[in-house]
Amino acid sequence: MGADRSAIIEVVNWNVFKHKEQVYDLKHLRPYTAKYSRPAKGDDSAETYSVNITFSHHCFTRGLPKDGGPYDASLLFDHPGDPRIFDERR
Repeated sequence: MGADRSAIIEVVNWNVFKHKEQVYDLKHLRPYTAKYSRPAKGDDSAETYSVNITFSHHCFTRGLPKDGGPYDASLLFDHPGDPRIFDERR
């Protein structure tokens, strides 16, 4: 059997992350749909595929220190069930 295509995927429209006086715009990480076309070839007819592209908070955060060490709590990005630290370099 193939993959379960009935699974619900969480889609988040990221906006901004504010740290002190700095505002980080995350709107470029909003989901979008890309379409790809395969031309007809031989007995195969042309097909168009839609691919949903999404970005998780892992794109702009890093994990908490594994050793339980200190970190800047003002950078905490508390996504439900997965708290992480905002990382402007990511």
